[in-house]
Amino acid sequence: MYTAYLTGCRTIISRGREFLFQEIQRFKPTYLNDVPLIYERCYQKLTSENKLDPQDLHDLLGGRMKLCNCGGALLADEIYDFFRDRGIELVTGCGLTEAAPVNTSNRPNAHRRGSVGQVVPGVEIRIADDGEVMARGPNIMQGYFRNAEETGRTLRGGWLATGDLGRTDDDDYLFITGRKTELIVTNGGKKDRPEVD
Repeated sequence: MYTAYLTGCRTIISRGREFLFQEIQRFKPTYLNDVPLIYERCYQKLTSENKLDPQDLHDLLGGRMKLCNCGGALLADEIYDFFRDRGIELVTGCGLTEAAPVNTSNRPNAHRRGSVGQVVPGVEIRIADDGEVMARGPNIMQGYFRNAEETGRTLRGGWLATGDLGRTDDDDYLFITGRKTELIVTNGGKKDRPEVD
């Protein structure tokens, strides 16, 4: 949001998922930042109506869309392909609130299917011995407010333990392979802890 404000973009904040497509038709945005669930809904709506022409996706997204950004959970490859095959740039990234909030991102001119991109400037990523993705940089929080115990579990020697398991390829693209913690991030971006009977 700050980037949009600083660059003079008109910013629309949706009233909620049930209003999103109506608002897109009204405001005709050029950029959309959302969770996988919204892109899945685009895919499901168009495929269920057998609207597979590239123009159908452009029309659904208001006719002026240039770039879609996806975060909050992993995006299925078929959704990524559906958008990109129809000329809509769909890029993914990875982060969390404690990282204010981005650590890695694909870019329109540097993207890799299935990955969450390369590190953003100033951020370092390393994979711990157990496979956990660790992040360090000026974007990382200093700690949880009045919660030293949780801070100690999450920050280790200046590195943020993200709870994600991952790997990097030869070009330093990060691929998320699972979760170390029990926290589950849904395609809607919601974080849940599974209940055990």
